Amino acid sequence: MTAPRIQNLRWSIKNLLSVPRRLARRRGFGIHSPFAFDFVRRVIAQPCNYYCYPTIDNIARKEHVKASRLRLLFRLSLYFRPQTFATLTDSDGAYRRIINLGCPSAKESGSADAAFMLVVENGHTAEAAACVGRGGTVIVMNRSEDVDTIWRTTTTGMLFKGSDIAIFVGMRHLPHQQFRIWI
Repeated sequence: MTAPRIQNLRWSIKNLLSVPRRLARRRGFGIHSPFAFDFVRRVIAQPCNYYCYPTIDNIARKEHVKASRLRLLFRLSLYFRPQTFATLTDSDGAYRRIINLGCPSAKESGSADAAFMLVVENGHTAEAAACVGRGGTVIVMNRSEDVDTIWRTTTTGMLFKGSDIAIFVGMRHLPHQQFRIWI
């Protein structure tokens, strides 16, 4: 086996073994930070349906994006109410519409430098680290090694890691903590 294949196999086994703990944390068990507990319960693991989920599901079908990702992004935009946002992804149109659906007053920033909420996919490590450093929120859609790189460059804020999504909440008053949960 080649080195990348062995590394992928190790990651898969490690991810599989952490499933019970991540499932328990999905409902807030084992999370002692009041902000993190509230964030997991009210945003990430929200069991209720929202008024615009049918609209979100239609957008997901048209844009070929997972509906669960768009629903999470909608809840995040409702929770944070960003003034500015930027998307650095392949599905820019879908993500822009969902953020505007959750927060109609949010303005799209011309660049990632001025955005409070940033949605990225692989390869935008510098922009994501700068946004977290300013106190913004970053949602990394296709989680990769970039997540660990961004984590090492920050000193404050919380990271919520799932199997393929990571959410950085870069508020300066939050301690530097990391949570592996089921997203």
